[in-house]
Amino acid sequence: MTKAITIWKFSDAPAVLRALSDNGGDEDWLAIVPKSLLKYGLPAFMDSPAFAIDGDLQQHEYPGLPNDIIIISSHA
Repeated sequence: MTKAITIWKFSDAPAVLRALSDNGGDEDWLAIVPKSLLKYGLPAFMDSPAFAIDGDLQQHEYPGLPNDIIIISSHA
């Protein structure tokens, strides 16, 4: 079974993960996505206008989560 995607409103995400952002307060949400789910790219819903709200998606690695990618959405 594949691990699930975990998504938070940015302000509710763990502080150590929020610290990865360099968007200066324009963040909308933060997700932990298993690398195994990214084989064909980001899940389509993450880049849709209804979910990303005209946002920029950043991807980060975090040493404590070696099998996952952290994705942060921010608006322009």
